[in-house]
Amino acid sequence: MNHGLNLPEYLAERYHRLERADYADVGVELGMFHAWASQQPLLQGILEEAATAEEDLDVEAFINLLRTNRTFYWTSKTEGGRATLIWKWIEHALEQDKTANDPSKFTLGWTNGVSVERNLTHRWRDFADRVLKPLFQYWLDRINSASNTIYVLERYVRRVEWFERERLHAEATADTQKMEEVYDRDLRKFLFNEGINMPYSQAQSPAGTSDVLFGLDGDDPFVGEVKLLDMKDRGRRELGKGLHQAVQYAMDHGKSFAYLVIINLTGRVLDLPNESESKTGFPFVTVSGVRVYLVPVRALQPPASASKLGKARPIKVTFDELVDPDVEDDDAEV
Repeated sequence: MNHGLNLPEYLAERYHRLERADYADVGVELGMFHAWASQQPLLQGILEEAATAEEDLDVEAFINLLRTNRTFYWTSKTEGGRATLIWKWIEHALEQDKTANDPSKFTLGWTNGVSVERNLTHRWRDFADRVLKPLFQYWLDRINSASNTIYVLERYVRRVEWFERERLHAEATADTQKMEEVYDRDLRKFLFNEGINMPYSQAQSPAGTSDVLFGLDGDDPFVGEVKLLDMKDRGRRELGKGLHQAVQYAMDHGKSFAYLVIINLTGRVLDLPNESESKTGFPFVTVSGVRVYLVPVRALQPPASASKLGKARPIKVTFDELVDPDVEDDDAEV
């Protein structure tokens, strides 16, 4: 199933290039990979999350272990700590390589404690498999975790639109002061039934109280906000506030993914900003290293006759409007 997550394919290709590089080209290939990965906000956000995994992580000791060619072992106790060590080593090794005149010195200088191969290219491949691969696996695990969550949210959208739209709308409009609570509670219940262990109370963080937070398989929290859109009392400004809150909650808890569930009560299609190259799956935007998926749910009960729908007038929401919670709504329905 394609959720617009093209990054795993790029990561696999990048690792293949590194792992299959000739020993004399390793420094150049690693440099190109570092330049590319440094420009990927999501990957950098995941690294920032990884950096919080171990308080006493000794990066210098790890680098010295590789430099002195002693028998290699991991000095970290967590996957996040391991990913941090690898990235820090890459940065250090590339800085040291700037002054090297002999291309073979890069492979000779770092791999002796990892591989006993005499062939330098084979030695590098052993090194890549043992020392570099865990970083790529860490990135992929975090991205795939988000993909699984997206699949669950796709099921939620279909459930509401196909089966629960009328019931939820009737319950929400019975007390307009608690409309958002109705949809928030329904989403919580669905996520719990799908295996995402949700708390019954809203979770706290320095940024405040999240609508939906915590508990995907006990490891990766689901960080989400639920916002209503009716273009009357609740317009683009609400979506901007919701995105801002979701990003803040994700940053407070050291997470790289967040979800903004948009309960669309306008009866109109939403045209949302999207950084994905895919035309399928939910759109997403990246803010401060956090990828926020935008999950629109058509929640207004449609008229019995399609002829009464009227002319299609999509509601366009720009990236600037989303990241600015003080945006004015200039397309309100009356």
